[in-house]
Amino acid sequence: MDHRLNLDHNTFEGGPISRHLIDDVVGDIPAFLRLYDVHSALAGSAALRAAGVDGRRRFDQGASIVCDSDGRPTGHLVEQAAMETVAALIPQPAPAERRKHLLALLADMAATGLTGGHVMDLETPDALDLLTVIEDESVLPLRLRLSPWCQPGAGQEELRRLIALQGRAGRHWRVAGVKLFLDGTVEGGTAWLDHPDCQGSGNESVAMSSPARSESRVSATT
Repeated sequence: MDHRLNLDHNTFEGGPISRHLIDDVVGDIPAFLRLYDVHSALAGSAALRAAGVDGRRRFDQGASIVCDSDGRPTGHLVEQAAMETVAALIPQPAPAERRKHLLALLADMAATGLTGGHVMDLETPDALDLLTVIEDESVLPLRLRLSPWCQPGAGQEELRRLIALQGRAGRHWRVAGVKLFLDGTVEGGTAWLDHPDCQGSGNESVAMSSPARSESRVSATT
């Protein structure tokens, strides 16, 4: 599956975000393009078929598989749970290749004068193992503070996992805190605004369907 980053919403000039933009180019090659807000993505028809995505689904968070008036997926996947229906199929590079790319990225950041950074997701399950191996072999170019995200809909098992991660550390990295969600992005229509946006969206939280549940997550992870 081809995987690219940072597709700009403005490419669609205010029209619907649709798989047809890429289908004519990639044909039967499964393609998955993350939009630059990182809260949404566009999947081609072949990728949707490979993932068995053929209509709307219900998610514990404010995620959605956008469908047209006939109930067919447009390819626009909003928020992480919806994106993961297709992203889970993306082949991962070998660990050695990932270490090489990460070191190159951090070295480029250090070359600009940065000395540290905050990692606000910890999306990759083996990220801490990757950092450990890097430090066994060399030195991280930047100091990193990692705050894994707590997605809307996270249950007790996930909360226990996040709590257990706290304090894990290497020479130049440490897990400290979590990232909680109250809303998404304006571009994806999931921001929590004072007034609805131009599409009539953005007037509710994607995470706080139950304020008490959100409060319990804050209490559990602080």
